[in-house]
Amino acid sequence: MVTLTVPADAQGLRLDRFLRKHLPQASLSFIYKCLRNGVYRINDKKSTPDYRLRTGDVITLFLDEKDYEKLVSKPSYDAPVKKTFDVLFEDEDIMAVNKPPFLASQPGTGVERQNLINQIKTYLKDHKGTPALANRLDRGTSGIVLVGKHRQATLALFHLFKNQEVEKNYVALVKGHFKKKQGILQNHLKKVTEQFQHKMLVLPAPEEGTLFAETVYKVLDESPTYSLLHLELKTGKMHQIRVQLAHEGHPLVGDKVYGDADINKQYLRVLRRQFLHAYKVTFVHPFTKKLMSVVAPLPEDLQRVLERHFTEKAWPWTSS
Repeated sequence: MVTLTVPADAQGLRLDRFLRKHLPQASLSFIYKCLRNGVYRINDKKSTPDYRLRTGDVITLFLDEKDYEKLVSKPSYDAPVKKTFDVLFEDEDIMAVNKPPFLASQPGTGVERQNLINQIKTYLKDHKGTPALANRLDRGTSGIVLVGKHRQATLALFHLFKNQEVEKNYVALVKGHFKKKQGILQNHLKKVTEQFQHKMLVLPAPEEGTLFAETVYKVLDESPTYSLLHLELKTGKMHQIRVQLAHEGHPLVGDKVYGDADINKQYLRVLRRQFLHAYKVTFVHPFTKKLMSVVAPLPEDLQRVLERHFTEKAWPWTSS
Protein backbone atom coordinates (compact mmCIF):
# COMPACT_ATOMS: atom_id res chain seq x y z
CA MET A 1 0.00 0.00 0.00
CA VAL A 2 1.26 3.47 -0.95
CA THR A 3 -0.10 6.79 0.36
CA LEU A 4 0.31 10.17 -1.31
CA THR A 5 -0.48 13.53 0.30
CA VAL A 6 -1.75 16.17 -2.12
CA PRO A 7 0.60 19.19 -2.16
CA ALA A 8 -0.55 22.79 -2.29
CA ASP A 9 0.34 23.19 -5.97
CA ALA A 10 -2.13 20.40 -6.87
CA GLN A 11 -5.09 22.20 -5.26
CA GLY A 12 -8.08 22.10 -7.62
CA LEU A 13 -6.51 19.55 -10.00
CA ARG A 14 -8.68 16.67 -11.15
CA LEU A 15 -7.84 13.37 -9.49
CA ASP A 16 -7.34 11.50 -12.79
CA ARG A 17 -4.94 14.17 -14.09
CA PHE A 18 -2.93 14.07 -10.88
CA LEU A 19 -2.65 10.27 -11.02
CA ARG A 20 -1.80 10.29 -14.73
CA LYS A 21 1.05 12.71 -14.06
CA HIS A 22 2.26 10.88 -10.96
CA LEU A 23 1.99 7.41 -12.52
CA PRO A 24 3.38 7.87 -16.05
CA GLN A 25 3.33 4.14 -16.82
CA ALA A 26 -0.39 3.79 -15.93
CA SER A 27 -2.84 4.22 -18.80
CA LEU A 28 -5.91 6.38 -18.34
CA SER A 29 -8.16 3.35 -18.69
CA PHE A 30 -6.16 1.52 -15.98
CA ILE A 31 -6.50 4.52 -13.63
CA TYR A 32 -10.27 4.69 -14.22
CA LYS A 33 -10.59 0.97 -13.52
CA CYS A 34 -8.61 1.27 -10.27
CA LEU A 35 -10.78 4.19 -9.14
CA ARG A 36 -13.94 2.30 -10.03
CA ASN A 37 -12.81 -0.81 -8.13
CA GLY A 38 -11.53 1.09 -5.10
CA VAL A 39 -7.87 0.18 -5.68
CA TYR A 40 -7.14 3.92 -5.60
CA ARG A 41 -8.97 5.84 -2.86
CA ILE A 42 -9.15 9.44 -1.73
CA ASN A 43 -9.36 10.03 2.03
CA ASP A 44 -10.14 6.32 2.44
CA LYS A 45 -13.21 6.53 0.19
CA LYS A 46 -13.93 5.61 -3.40
CA SER A 47 -13.84 8.59 -5.72
CA THR A 48 -14.58 9.60 -9.29
CA PRO A 49 -11.99 10.72 -11.84
CA ASP A 50 -13.32 14.30 -11.87
CA TYR A 51 -12.88 14.83 -8.10
CA ARG A 52 -11.09 18.14 -7.48
CA LEU A 53 -8.17 17.72 -5.12
CA ARG A 54 -7.65 19.76 -1.96
CA THR A 55 -4.37 20.39 -0.24
CA GLY A 56 -3.76 17.65 2.32
CA ASP A 57 -6.03 15.05 0.70
CA VAL A 58 -4.62 11.56 1.18
CA ILE A 59 -4.61 9.27 -1.84
CA THR A 60 -4.19 5.58 -1.04
CA LEU A 61 -2.95 3.19 -3.72
CA PHE A 62 -3.53 -0.44 -2.80
CA LEU A 63 -0.44 -1.63 -4.65
CA ASP A 64 2.69 -3.37 -3.49
CA GLU A 65 5.94 -1.43 -3.74
CA LYS A 66 7.14 -3.38 -6.77
CA ASP A 67 4.03 -2.60 -8.84
CA TYR A 68 4.12 1.03 -7.69
CA GLU A 69 7.73 1.43 -8.80
CA LYS A 70 6.80 0.13 -12.26
CA LEU A 71 4.03 2.71 -12.59
CA VAL A 72 6.17 5.67 -11.53
CA SER A 73 9.33 4.68 -13.39
CA LYS A 74 10.26 6.47 -16.56
CA PRO A 75 10.09 4.27 -19.66
CA SER A 76 13.31 2.83 -21.01
CA TYR A 77 14.01 3.71 -24.62
CA ASP A 78 16.91 1.31 -25.04
CA ALA A 79 14.84 -1.09 -27.12
CA PRO A 80 13.00 0.39 -30.10
CA VAL A 81 9.25 -0.11 -30.21
CA LYS A 82 8.31 -1.91 -33.41
CA LYS A 83 4.82 -1.42 -34.80
CA THR A 84 3.09 -4.79 -35.09
CA PHE A 85 -0.55 -3.69 -35.16
CA ASP A 86 -2.57 -2.73 -38.25
CA VAL A 87 -4.60 0.46 -38.46
CA LEU A 88 -8.15 -0.34 -39.57
CA PHE A 89 -9.54 3.18 -39.17
CA GLU A 90 -8.10 6.52 -38.12
CA ASP A 91 -9.18 10.13 -38.03
CA GLU A 92 -8.15 13.10 -35.90
CA ASP A 93 -9.99 11.75 -32.83
CA ILE A 94 -10.06 7.96 -32.72
CA MET A 95 -8.38 4.85 -34.10
CA ALA A 96 -9.44 1.25 -34.57
CA VAL A 97 -6.46 -1.08 -34.61
CA ASN A 98 -6.04 -4.81 -35.17
CA LYS A 99 -4.03 -6.20 -32.25
CA PRO A 100 -1.98 -9.26 -33.18
CA PRO A 101 -1.84 -12.26 -30.85
CA PHE A 102 0.87 -12.39 -28.16
CA LEU A 103 0.99 -8.60 -27.86
CA ALA A 104 -0.06 -7.32 -24.43
CA SER A 105 -2.53 -4.45 -24.48
CA GLN A 106 -0.77 -2.51 -21.70
CA PRO A 107 2.51 -2.57 -19.74
CA GLY A 108 3.06 -5.47 -17.38
CA THR A 109 5.74 -7.81 -16.13
CA GLY A 110 8.05 -8.56 -19.04
CA VAL A 111 6.18 -6.23 -21.40
CA GLU A 112 6.94 -2.86 -19.82
CA ARG A 113 8.02 -1.49 -23.19
CA GLN A 114 6.73 -3.80 -25.90
CA ASN A 115 2.94 -3.53 -25.69
CA LEU A 116 0.10 -2.13 -27.75
CA ILE A 117 -0.31 1.23 -26.02
CA ASN A 118 3.42 1.99 -26.25
CA GLN A 119 3.41 1.04 -29.92
CA ILE A 120 0.48 3.39 -30.46
CA LYS A 121 2.21 6.21 -28.57
CA THR A 122 5.26 5.74 -30.77
CA TYR A 123 3.08 5.68 -33.90
CA LEU A 124 1.42 8.94 -32.75
CA LYS A 125 4.62 10.57 -31.47
CA ASP A 126 3.94 13.72 -33.48
CA HIS A 127 0.34 13.92 -32.31
CA LYS A 128 -0.40 16.51 -29.61
CA GLY A 129 -2.86 14.47 -27.54
CA THR A 130 -2.19 11.52 -25.23
CA PRO A 131 -3.68 8.32 -26.69
CA ALA A 132 -5.33 5.67 -24.52
CA LEU A 133 -7.03 2.33 -25.12
CA ALA A 134 -10.81 2.32 -24.76
CA ASN A 135 -10.95 -1.47 -24.47
CA ARG A 136 -8.45 -4.28 -24.01
CA LEU A 137 -7.97 -7.82 -25.25
CA ASP A 138 -6.19 -10.71 -23.56
CA ARG A 139 -2.64 -11.19 -24.73
CA GLY A 140 -3.55 -14.34 -26.64
CA THR A 141 -6.66 -12.84 -28.24
CA SER A 142 -6.37 -10.95 -31.52
CA GLY A 143 -8.65 -8.34 -32.99
CA ILE A 144 -10.04 -4.85 -32.73
CA VAL A 145 -9.10 -2.34 -30.05
CA LEU A 146 -10.49 1.20 -30.09
CA VAL A 147 -8.18 4.07 -29.21
CA GLY A 148 -8.86 7.65 -28.19
CA LYS A 149 -6.17 9.93 -29.61
CA HIS A 150 -6.81 12.59 -26.97
CA ARG A 151 -8.51 12.78 -23.60
CA GLN A 152 -11.94 13.90 -24.83
CA ALA A 153 -12.00 11.10 -27.40
CA THR A 154 -11.00 8.50 -24.82
CA LEU A 155 -13.73 9.63 -22.44
CA ALA A 156 -16.27 9.57 -25.27
CA LEU A 157 -15.32 5.99 -26.17
CA PHE A 158 -15.42 4.96 -22.49
CA HIS A 159 -18.96 6.34 -22.38
CA LEU A 160 -19.99 4.25 -25.39
CA PHE A 161 -18.59 1.06 -23.84
CA LYS A 162 -20.09 1.80 -20.44
CA ASN A 163 -23.54 2.28 -21.95
CA GLN A 164 -23.20 -0.82 -24.14
CA GLU A 165 -23.35 1.26 -27.31
CA VAL A 166 -20.51 -0.64 -28.97
CA GLU A 167 -21.47 -3.94 -30.61
CA LYS A 168 -18.53 -6.32 -30.10
CA ASN A 169 -18.39 -9.43 -32.28
CA TYR A 170 -16.00 -12.37 -31.92
CA VAL A 171 -15.34 -15.67 -33.65
CA ALA A 172 -14.32 -18.74 -31.65
CA LEU A 173 -13.61 -22.43 -32.22
CA VAL A 174 -14.73 -24.64 -29.36
CA LYS A 175 -14.85 -28.27 -28.34
CA GLY A 176 -18.07 -30.21 -28.97
CA HIS A 177 -21.56 -29.33 -30.16
CA PHE A 178 -24.33 -27.18 -28.69
CA LYS A 179 -27.83 -28.62 -28.31
CA LYS A 180 -29.23 -25.13 -28.85
CA LYS A 181 -27.61 -23.60 -31.93
CA GLN A 182 -28.04 -20.10 -30.61
CA GLY A 183 -28.64 -18.63 -27.20
CA ILE A 184 -27.48 -16.37 -24.40
CA LEU A 185 -24.92 -17.20 -21.72
CA GLN A 186 -25.49 -15.39 -18.43
CA ASN A 187 -23.20 -16.02 -15.47
CA HIS A 188 -21.84 -14.53 -12.27
CA LEU A 189 -18.04 -14.38 -12.41
CA LYS A 190 -15.52 -13.89 -9.64
CA LYS A 191 -11.83 -13.15 -9.98
CA VAL A 192 -9.44 -15.40 -8.06
CA THR A 193 -5.69 -15.96 -7.96
CA GLU A 194 -4.36 -19.48 -8.28
CA GLN A 195 -0.62 -20.22 -8.38
CA PHE A 196 0.12 -16.52 -8.98
CA GLN A 197 -2.24 -16.43 -11.98
CA HIS A 198 -5.44 -14.39 -12.18
CA LYS A 199 -8.47 -16.26 -13.50
CA MET A 200 -12.25 -16.16 -13.32
CA LEU A 201 -14.67 -18.60 -11.75
CA VAL A 202 -18.35 -19.09 -12.57
CA LEU A 203 -20.46 -19.05 -9.42
CA PRO A 204 -24.02 -20.43 -9.14
CA ALA A 205 -25.40 -17.23 -7.61
CA PRO A 206 -24.29 -13.62 -7.10
CA GLU A 207 -22.26 -12.80 -4.01
CA GLU A 208 -19.91 -10.06 -2.88
CA GLY A 209 -17.27 -9.47 -5.52
CA THR A 210 -19.07 -11.21 -8.39
CA LEU A 211 -19.60 -9.62 -11.80
CA PHE A 212 -22.51 -10.29 -14.14
CA ALA A 213 -21.46 -11.45 -17.60
CA GLU A 214 -23.61 -11.89 -20.71
CA THR A 215 -22.63 -13.28 -24.10
CA VAL A 216 -24.85 -14.08 -27.10
CA TYR A 217 -23.71 -17.05 -29.19
CA LYS A 218 -24.66 -18.56 -32.55
CA VAL A 219 -23.25 -21.70 -34.15
CA LEU A 220 -21.89 -20.87 -37.60
CA ASP A 221 -20.72 -24.36 -38.54
CA GLU A 222 -19.86 -27.74 -37.06
CA SER A 223 -17.27 -30.40 -37.72
CA PRO A 224 -17.40 -33.89 -36.15
CA THR A 225 -15.48 -32.59 -33.12
CA TYR A 226 -15.75 -28.80 -33.03
CA SER A 227 -18.16 -25.88 -33.33
CA LEU A 228 -17.40 -22.54 -34.93
CA LEU A 229 -19.17 -19.75 -33.06
CA HIS A 230 -20.16 -16.16 -33.62
CA LEU A 231 -20.23 -14.34 -30.28
CA GLU A 232 -21.58 -10.95 -29.31
CA LEU A 233 -20.12 -9.63 -26.08
CA LYS A 234 -22.81 -7.78 -24.12
CA THR A 235 -20.60 -7.13 -21.10
CA GLY A 236 -16.82 -6.92 -20.98
CA LYS A 237 -15.38 -8.84 -18.04
CA MET A 238 -11.95 -10.39 -17.76
CA HIS A 239 -11.74 -13.74 -19.61
CA GLN A 240 -15.53 -13.59 -20.02
CA ILE A 241 -15.93 -15.58 -23.23
CA ARG A 242 -13.26 -18.09 -22.28
CA VAL A 243 -14.63 -18.97 -18.85
CA GLN A 244 -18.30 -18.94 -19.91
CA LEU A 245 -17.72 -21.38 -22.79
CA ALA A 246 -15.56 -23.63 -20.60
CA HIS A 247 -18.32 -23.66 -18.00
CA GLU A 248 -20.75 -24.86 -20.69
CA GLY A 249 -18.41 -27.75 -21.51
CA HIS A 250 -17.22 -26.12 -24.74
CA PRO A 251 -13.76 -24.64 -24.01
CA LEU A 252 -11.88 -22.70 -26.65
CA VAL A 253 -9.41 -24.67 -28.71
CA GLY A 254 -5.90 -23.70 -27.59
CA ASP A 255 -6.91 -22.08 -24.29
CA LYS A 256 -4.15 -22.94 -21.81
CA VAL A 257 -6.07 -21.71 -18.76
CA TYR A 258 -9.64 -22.91 -19.29
CA GLY A 259 -9.18 -25.35 -22.17
CA ASP A 260 -8.93 -29.09 -22.77
CA ALA A 261 -5.31 -30.20 -22.42
CA ASP A 262 -5.70 -33.21 -24.74
CA ILE A 263 -7.22 -31.11 -27.52
CA ASN A 264 -4.61 -28.39 -27.08
CA LYS A 265 -1.81 -30.94 -27.58
CA GLN A 266 -3.16 -31.70 -31.05
CA TYR A 267 -2.59 -28.09 -32.08
CA LEU A 268 0.79 -27.37 -30.52
CA ARG A 269 2.50 -26.94 -33.89
CA VAL A 270 -0.13 -24.72 -35.50
CA LEU A 271 -1.87 -22.86 -32.68
CA ARG A 272 -0.05 -21.46 -29.64
CA ARG A 273 -3.00 -19.51 -28.20
CA GLN A 274 -6.77 -19.64 -27.86
CA PHE A 275 -8.88 -19.56 -31.01
CA LEU A 276 -10.58 -16.23 -30.29
CA HIS A 277 -10.64 -13.16 -32.51
CA ALA A 278 -12.50 -9.85 -32.03
CA TYR A 279 -13.40 -9.43 -35.68
CA LYS A 280 -15.97 -6.61 -35.75
CA VAL A 281 -17.16 -3.55 -33.83
CA THR A 282 -20.12 -1.36 -34.68
CA PHE A 283 -20.79 2.01 -33.04
CA VAL A 284 -21.77 5.59 -33.69
CA HIS A 285 -18.70 7.82 -34.00
CA PRO A 286 -18.76 10.06 -30.91
CA PHE A 287 -17.91 13.20 -32.89
CA THR A 288 -19.03 12.76 -36.50
CA LYS A 289 -22.13 10.75 -35.43
CA LYS A 290 -21.60 8.42 -38.40
CA LEU A 291 -22.36 4.71 -37.98
CA MET A 292 -19.03 2.91 -37.91
CA SER A 293 -18.55 -0.77 -38.75
CA VAL A 294 -14.95 -1.95 -38.57
CA VAL A 295 -13.83 -5.48 -39.51
CA ALA A 296 -10.52 -7.20 -38.75
CA PRO A 297 -9.60 -10.15 -41.00
CA LEU A 298 -8.91 -13.53 -39.42
CA PRO A 299 -5.19 -13.98 -38.58
CA GLU A 300 -3.21 -16.62 -40.46
CA ASP A 301 -2.84 -19.01 -37.52
CA LEU A 302 -6.61 -19.16 -37.00
CA GLN A 303 -7.25 -19.39 -40.72
CA ARG A 304 -5.01 -22.47 -40.97
CA VAL A 305 -6.90 -24.20 -38.18
CA LEU A 306 -10.24 -23.26 -39.75
CA GLU A 307 -9.21 -24.80 -43.08
CA ARG A 308 -8.57 -28.11 -41.34
CA HIS A 309 -12.20 -28.53 -40.39
CA PHE A 310 -14.44 -26.39 -42.59
CA THR A 311 -14.86 -25.63 -46.27
CA GLU A 312 -14.39 -22.00 -47.21
CA LYS A 313 -17.53 -19.87 -46.99
CA ALA A 314 -18.53 -16.22 -46.96
CA TRP A 315 -17.77 -15.86 -43.25
CA PRO A 316 -18.87 -12.67 -41.47
CA TRP A 317 -15.27 -11.49 -41.11
CA THR A 318 -14.58 -11.74 -44.85
CA SER A 319 -16.90 -8.86 -45.66
CA SER A 320 -17.96 -5.64 -43.95
